[in-house]
Amino acid sequence: MKLSINILNIVQVSVLSLMIALTGCGKKSDNSPLPLLPFHSPQCPELTLPAGATLMDSGSVWNEGQWQCYYLLKLEYDGNEPSYAMWIPPLDGGVQPVVVMTRPYDYIRWNGDSVPPFTAVTSNAGYVQQAYLFLFNGYGVLNVFERYYAGGSIQNDVDDTVAGLRFLAESGLADATKIGIWGGSWGGFEALYGAAYAADGGGAVPLAGVAFFPVSDFADEVDYIENPAGIIPNNIPDITDAMKRTTYETFFEPYLDRIKAASGWENWDGAALLAKLTTDFMVVHDEWDTLVPFEQSTYLSDNSPLITPLYFYQETPRDLNVIPYGWGHGELREYSLDETPPPAEGITFGISNTLASAYLFTRLRPSNYSFRLIGYDATALNDFIGYIRDYKCVHSRESMMWAAELLSDCTDSEMLMMEMNTSTMLPGADVIAQAFSDANWGSTTYGTASSVRTALSGGLPACP
Repeated sequence: MKLSINILNIVQVSVLSLMIALTGCGKKSDNSPLPLLPFHSPQCPELTLPAGATLMDSGSVWNEGQWQCYYLLKLEYDGNEPSYAMWIPPLDGGVQPVVVMTRPYDYIRWNGDSVPPFTAVTSNAGYVQQAYLFLFNGYGVLNVFERYYAGGSIQNDVDDTVAGLRFLAESGLADATKIGIWGGSWGGFEALYGAAYAADGGGAVPLAGVAFFPVSDFADEVDYIENPAGIIPNNIPDITDAMKRTTYETFFEPYLDRIKAASGWENWDGAALLAKLTTDFMVVHDEWDTLVPFEQSTYLSDNSPLITPLYFYQETPRDLNVIPYGWGHGELREYSLDETPPPAEGITFGISNTLASAYLFTRLRPSNYSFRLIGYDATALNDFIGYIRDYKCVHSRESMMWAAELLSDCTDSEMLMMEMNTSTMLPGADVIAQAFSDANWGSTTYGTASSVRTALSGGLPACP
């Protein structure tokens, strides 16, 4: 597939829409800013579905001069409660790699679920639009709805995710050797554990995944919420303001119910996860995350070569008595570095989404595409270069080889990077080399497009 000029506008909108959706920010709506549709939509091709999969409905969305079909599925395997998913085929059809999106909190109506009044529900067209960055790069997309609102336990969430992966393994619609999985927060837990337990449930084992600030150790999470012997700043009970502590406890109550509803939840910890995991994962976490302790992700990366971290360090350790309630998962270099909570909406295109896209796309290559397109914000990229330089050279954190590896993904020979504010598009190596040059960090090998990838293979530049 060749890149056409007339598709750039919709790609720019779609990249931003995807970023907002995946990091759990922004309002959902039944309305989508799509062009006027032709009068007659096509009849979408029938799917030959494997045992256990039932087609609930199908439809199509007019997007960038063509119709995009989608299929709404009920999945029933091994006597588990039904799971629900939305299959969006690749733009060019055929059997291609697929990205699985975990959707723990999204309400759906098409399966008969009741939606509380005034609850926002994403339209089917909205899901197609959010998937467009993946579709444009040659992938199919499977949204799996784990339906947190339906109750149950963490085991149910894993079962739902594995059901989606089993559908991909048995349907013949996907290249089952090139499955990606992507989720954030509770959806990050579902991505990690779904990948780890996919083989046990007959599912396609993802080749690569991205988990933003995931819960990975439930014993630790319960301890973080309940342990009265904890030491500030690591436990909710040690918050000295009673009202603030109660607010946190109220927030966590339904999560504790779900964790404790699973049998043997104390064994759902980082060690047990890593014992099952065979998928390469990029794990994103901010040191001042107030919902999922940062230390859960450092354990994973310290104990498995499968984990490539993207860490956002802060000047001081997390202190729940100082950080205001509402800080959530932190700023991920998308906000000013102070003690003001991140805004609920209006986030920028942060560096974490750029690096996550590059990580996934360099590991899952559709056979008929000769490019990879990701979005970036020049200010965010320059801020990230300054951040990793400071934490390597001023704060002496570590060699930060993971940062070099993630930036190297952007310099892949097939990578194109679009600046989201200007729509300027350049080869990734040019963009990354320019960022090092602008920061006046590193020798000319880091500041030159033809050599930056080789330079990064040896790590970050030496300290000035």
